[in-house]
Amino acid sequence: MASKKLIYNILLVFGLISAFPKWLNAQCASTVSSFPYFESFEVGNGGWSSSGSNDDWALGTPGKPVIRTAGDGLNSWITGGLTLSFYNFGERSWVESPCFDFSGLQFPEVSLMVFWETEYQYDGANLQYSIDGGSSWVNVGNANESGTCLSENWFNRSGINNLSGFVNPGSGWSGNVQPTSGSCRGGNGSGDWVTARHCVRELAGQPEVRFRVTFGSGTTCNDFDGFAFDAFQIRESSSAATAGVLFSCVNETTVQFSDADPSCNQSWSWDFGDGTSGSSSETVSGTSHTFLTPGTYTVTLETENACGASAVGTQEINVLRATSVTQAVSCAGGNDGSVSLEVLPSGLAHATVWQLPVPVVGDSLLGLEEGVYDAIVSVSNGCSLEVSTGIETRPDGYVRPELGPDTFVCPDRPLQLGGGVFDQYLWSTGDDGPFVLISDSGVIALQVTNARGCTGTDTLHVRLDCLGEPLLPNAFTPNQDGINDAWSPVGPLERVIGWNIYDRWGNAILLNQGPYDRWDGKLSGKPAPTGTYVCLLRYLATDGSEQQKTGRVTLLY
Repeated sequence: MASKKLIYNILLVFGLISAFPKWLNAQCASTVSSFPYFESFEVGNGGWSSSGSNDDWALGTPGKPVIRTAGDGLNSWITGGLTLSFYNFGERSWVESPCFDFSGLQFPEVSLMVFWETEYQYDGANLQYSIDGGSSWVNVGNANESGTCLSENWFNRSGINNLSGFVNPGSGWSGNVQPTSGSCRGGNGSGDWVTARHCVRELAGQPEVRFRVTFGSGTTCNDFDGFAFDAFQIRESSSAATAGVLFSCVNETTVQFSDADPSCNQSWSWDFGDGTSGSSSETVSGTSHTFLTPGTYTVTLETENACGASAVGTQEINVLRATSVTQAVSCAGGNDGSVSLEVLPSGLAHATVWQLPVPVVGDSLLGLEEGVYDAIVSVSNGCSLEVSTGIETRPDGYVRPELGPDTFVCPDRPLQLGGGVFDQYLWSTGDDGPFVLISDSGVIALQVTNARGCTGTDTLHVRLDCLGEPLLPNAFTPNQDGINDAWSPVGPLERVIGWNIYDRWGNAILLNQGPYDRWDGKLSGKPAPTGTYVCLLRYLATDGSEQQKTGRVTLLY
């Protein structure tokens, strides 16, 4: 009976001993619940401890051929001791973290500095987590993931042979930069410390989370520095979520928008604030938009990063429109034109610069001649507006008397000249009527003024020639005052073949008139309207050839 009791007690002790490691794993000596968490092992192990088969992890300052420093500060964890240039054969070891309470984290992210120098494909390390007291472990992420700032420098190799004893697949960091020999595989080492980051959103809200950095090695080709890690950090990835709005102008109303820091983000939603565009969800960080009306708009960008955290950014955009209000120049050659810009939205502070030889600032310009005037209107948080405005002369501001081409006169046959229908006349002869009789050579000048006070001038050179070509007087007054009441060619009429009269639209008034015929200013027996008519004269030149000429005839009463 005593022997049975002894056997029972022995079995009980062995049962407790065998159960002790599991009970120990299930207990957390302390739990970290304050974040962000950062441990660089400068004042000790920080609650991290190594274990496993053939464990050769060391904490301190590395001094190996390739891994010669810590990642942050002086201390880091490294396999194979601090100075040895090899690590143990057949190693299956790890460094385990303290417990973490993720109850208050929505979008957790883990990062650590890593340096690997192992036989490629066969030896390597990875990061795992457990949420059941260490009974089971799961790899954080996978190999060859697309890089974002929240999944950066992560596992570079899947199927690392000597990690298979931990969990499948055996993905992790593996490779070296040192020369290899024989069948030892080389390449793909980190060559320096790099920061590896990864989102662990699946751990959000978990009350007990542990991490461990594992290491596995084979029984050959172990003469490398091993694997080191440092600067372990846990934080809410929303602290890395950003949504800053940048913009550039395509033209005056089309704006190109972009995320100021798109590296961490995976989706973007834009709202341009103009009430008609709605929102734009994009898989790229930039987009353009055309604003149809002037105004001040608040553009909103919502982003979501690789860990699901979101951020909102806004940017105020001012869209301008300008209307030119002009005053025409009163008289040709004058400088009383003006332009004023009405800029919308009204009341918005802006700057207008007129592009003159000496730039002028302001919305209005006065004292302008006829021409085109360009301005640039600029505004903060908006696109510049280029405005081009034409200043014209009033149609009745052009005054153009027409004395006709240079001519000749015979003293015994005075020539009557007229310059058109205007309000005031001033001839160089001193006359102030619409006509003047010329019987001598010289330069005849006429200045006329219309009802608006606009003036115009014309000149005519007259030479003496009694044997020259027939002339076409440019005015007559059929008002029955006995002076210049009819019109006909003058000069050597024996050379005249015939002449025609047309109105200003080309309609025939008189046709096939002889050299001594005269026009009394009537049309179909009634007085023709005041105005300018055209005469076509056919005549014989001094060399006997038939020629023709045209002239303008002003009819006044």
